Amino acid sequence: MRTTSRLLTLVVAALSACATAVPPAELVDARAAYTRAEGGAAKTYKPDELHEARGALDRAELAFTALGMEFKSVRLSYVALRLA
Repeated sequence: MRTTSRLLTLVVAALSACATAVPPAELVDARAAYTRAEGGAAKTYKPDELHEARGALDRAELAFTALGMEFKSVRLSYVALRLA
């Protein structure tokens, strides 16, 4: 029984480590808005604002992936969405 319990614990831990977090909808929307803006006229006519939007999106990505701060990522994603 002990061996089974240890094995089960090991399997659960391994599966948990492999699981990836699902990004919030706001981050997905901000990514899509930036991609649209990058492919549109903004690249030619508003490169400084596009650069600012990229920075905001990068900060949102960092908050979500590296820092694990979903709430902050949502707020930063909203900013990135508005800038794109």
